[in-house]
Amino acid sequence: MGNSRFISGTILSSSPVDGGQAPAPGEVTRYVSASTAANIRSGPSTSYRVVDSAVRGTEVTGTLTSNGWLKIATDRYISGTVLSANPVDGGGTAPAPGEVTRYVSASNAASIRTGPSTSYRLVGSAARGTEVTGTLTSNGWLKIATDRYISGVVLSSTPVDGGAPAPAPGEVTRYVSANYAANVRSGPGNGYSIVGSEARGAKVTGTLTSTGWLNMGSGRYIGPTVLSSSPV
Repeated sequence: MGNSRFISGTILSSSPVDGGQAPAPGEVTRYVSASTAANIRSGPSTSYRVVDSAVRGTEVTGTLTSNGWLKIATDRYISGTVLSANPVDGGGTAPAPGEVTRYVSASNAASIRTGPSTSYRLVGSAARGTEVTGTLTSNGWLKIATDRYISGVVLSSTPVDGGAPAPAPGEVTRYVSANYAANVRSGPGNGYSIVGSEARGAKVTGTLTSTGWLNMGSGRYIGPTVLSSSPV
């Protein structure tokens, strides 16, 4: 039968036959199993920059590195944690090249600032569970738009359960940390008259003045020395 041969009743041919093209020696085929899309990076770890993305279900072929990343081309790698050896159903559209998707993991809401550090002013907030897309800065902040950044410490790479609605843009939430109660004054300074008080542990919301006092509205202010950003 020419170049054909038999193994256990099955005909095998040593000559080329029609069919799919086999990967090159050493190559493997995988399928993107990330919920939406997988980041493609310039090297085999998350410390390398994002250069592109591949949507869920995409078939990719390449060689595996010693730490399980798949090299699909020069300076293009995908983590093995978002790849499957078997085909998977497709998902959503991939973000633009260089973009990543994150989810707000703050207990209630994450502050949005004009720059990539807490020294920049607040311009809004995003509720817990919100999906945000943007580019990562060198210090881990996510740039979601011009002059709009969220700290990486309140973001997760996987979806999280939603929480309370986000405060109004520019507002922050604080907790009274005074031993018993904090004075509420008519202006942002100890020279203003006392118009009320808030018990220790009380949750208060408002906007911060340039001196750090919390303006709760209607002529009610609390000083920064008796407020905490975390529940007490």
